[in-house]
Amino acid sequence: MLPTKSESSPTPRGMLKTMLILPDSRNGADNTLEERLKKLEHIILDQHVKHGQEICDLRRQNEEQRRQNEAQRRQQEHEIGDLRRQNEAQDVLNREILKQNQELIDRQQAQGMRQEVQHTEIMHTLKEVLALIRCQTTVLSRMLHGDSECPRYLMLLPTASPHDLPTGNAKQKYTLKFVDPVTMQTAGTGFEVKGDDDKICECDSAVDVSLCAFKLLSESSANRRLNLPTANSAADEQLMLCGAYKRVKDRLAKAELSHVTKVNKEVIAGLHSGISSLPANYIEAVQASYEAVTDLLDQLQKGKTWEDQLGDPLKCGLVRVDHPVDGTEWVHARYATLYKLKGRAILGFSSTTLNAMQLECERAAYMLQAARSGWKGRRTAA
Repeated sequence: MLPTKSESSPTPRGMLKTMLILPDSRNGADNTLEERLKKLEHIILDQHVKHGQEICDLRRQNEEQRRQNEAQRRQQEHEIGDLRRQNEAQDVLNREILKQNQELIDRQQAQGMRQEVQHTEIMHTLKEVLALIRCQTTVLSRMLHGDSECPRYLMLLPTASPHDLPTGNAKQKYTLKFVDPVTMQTAGTGFEVKGDDDKICECDSAVDVSLCAFKLLSESSANRRLNLPTANSAADEQLMLCGAYKRVKDRLAKAELSHVTKVNKEVIAGLHSGISSLPANYIEAVQASYEAVTDLLDQLQKGKTWEDQLGDPLKCGLVRVDHPVDGTEWVHARYATLYKLKGRAILGFSSTTLNAMQLECERAAYMLQAARSGWKGRRTAA
């Protein structure tokens, strides 16, 4: 319970008044005025000391608070300085990153432009090479007939390393693989053939015809491959083609058939659009070489001719197709209808382009069939 106003602690003035005027009932009547004054002085002194201590305590608290505030201010200023320095360092880092990114973008744009120019040049060169290969196939189709009219492009791949092949009259094993002239890739599993050095060398002129086209196509585009089973990449395949071309060229020179290599280069370069300008000894050598290839096929199985062997879709991988203008060509079965419609214009195209051409032909055939059905219906109704 709180004290009332009358019960509150007396003030020094009230105490003085009480001590001076009123008698001290507690100490008795003997207390004099002097004793009362001394007591009052003691009380006032105690109050003064107490107030002084309180003031000192307040001053110490204020000083401590001031020091704490000063320490907090300095810490905040230090933190602000650190943040400012971090921001400045981050700004420098951001500017450096932006600079590097811009340089990277510039390099990528320049590289993209160079790649675009290179791609344009490659496509232009590839287009020229494919035109030359079509010209070569035209010359071959007019030059080969009878027993020499087998697939034009072929490879004789030794089953062993060229350095491990036996020499002399011992028969050697080779894989005869034909190449689809539409996609310029090997087709089928191939034929396992055997022959001695002389028999295999008789095929060199036909192999040289093929290697001239393969080598030119491989050099014009690093992404075009024959998909040879012994090559792991386009670069490996190009090295293999160069090595095979050199070996065949050396063997032809040894057999005094260097003119075949020379004229093959002229044909693939587009210097001969027909057979009228070709040397007679060249035509004879190439025809005899393709006949040697069919002889290897004749010897595979008794009772089966080379034409029977080429009828095996798994091993040959090609079918013989006729075009009313461009003549006969051996192509993959999936492109037989397309060759019948467009001829050698499809040779050398990519699979994407060929698929688009097939869709276009199928759409045209469908529209033609629909038009015929409609015409028959109108005629019947009339």
